[in-house]
Amino acid sequence: MIRRKSFVVLLFAVLCAPLAAMADETGASKSIQIGVETSIWSQTLGENRPLRIYTPPSQQERRAPAAVLYLLDGANNFVHTAAAVDFLIGTGRIPEMIVVGIPNLDRGKDLTPGPTGGDRFLTFLTTELAPWVERRYQTAPFRIIAGHSRGGLFTLNTLLNHPEAFNGYIAMSPALWWNNQAVLGDMEAKLKRLPPRRFLYMTDGDEAEQLTSSVAKSVAVLERAAPNNLEWHYTRLKNEEHMSTPHRSIYDGLENMFSGMQVPRDLLRAQGLKGIEQHYAALPGRYGFDIPLPLGMVDWCGYYLMQQGKPEMAVDVFRHNVELNPLSIRVYGSLATALTAAGRQKEALEALNKAYQLAEAP
Repeated sequence: MIRRKSFVVLLFAVLCAPLAAMADETGASKSIQIGVETSIWSQTLGENRPLRIYTPPSQQERRAPAAVLYLLDGANNFVHTAAAVDFLIGTGRIPEMIVVGIPNLDRGKDLTPGPTGGDRFLTFLTTELAPWVERRYQTAPFRIIAGHSRGGLFTLNTLLNHPEAFNGYIAMSPALWWNNQAVLGDMEAKLKRLPPRRFLYMTDGDEAEQLTSSVAKSVAVLERAAPNNLEWHYTRLKNEEHMSTPHRSIYDGLENMFSGMQVPRDLLRAQGLKGIEQHYAALPGRYGFDIPLPLGMVDWCGYYLMQQGKPEMAVDVFRHNVELNPLSIRVYGSLATALTAAGRQKEALEALNKAYQLAEAP
């Protein structure tokens, strides 16, 4: 037992040494880039619209198509949303995803339902902006829209009246009180006309009664009349006020929307790698597109199996992660850990050596 513990200490020391050396050798500072600013001319709106765009690393490597999140109020909400999306991708909780932040300077014009405002803005989103994004990036056929306050009103109005425009809807503190709750008119009938595989996540906080009562009315309709082809969830964010709800809403909303990516633990314990592959093979039936096995999710599955005393099953899972991500230092370190737990020190050293080579590569 002592020898094995010593080997584990050595394993991590060897793995981390090249990374520490690289950090010491490079004293120069460089900026951390989370996105780019650009713009698009809109014929529909007759104006140039600024954009802020986050792309995951997979887009640079052209590894996998990415879902696209269209974020309203992109000037205020882009940075925290891009950071949350980056984290959720890294942990394997959501698929690869592009964030397109759209600043709304005249929110009344853009986001209020009606032919001279929100309807024209939706036309811009669906007939100009979305095709523009899909020409420039490798995208999956899954669009999400997220909006706060009046943007949340726009989001729910779009689901009810133009549900084909997006697959997922995140309505954060939606201003459903607008125009005597006009958006909620005929809500029950409109829910019956939704196309398959639509997702809604809605929140509010400790806010004005005018807002929370209108949200409660919409939740009551959903509880009574939501069809089976709509997966929906509502959360009251306690201790959050109107301007603080977006961050938690984005994080929790995306995690909830893609909760199907979580491999059931009983299936994982029983079947290991076969169970993971079986689970992901079924996901297109729920989301309408293939979701490749995420590095972070596979990594978690391997460590969970180790915690359950199944190191050999963990080795199979980590080896598969190596096959999927042969240039990742992380996957070789995880494999070495499982091999050590299985008593296979020679193979563990081989995995560590590969990690060391990758760390030293230019």
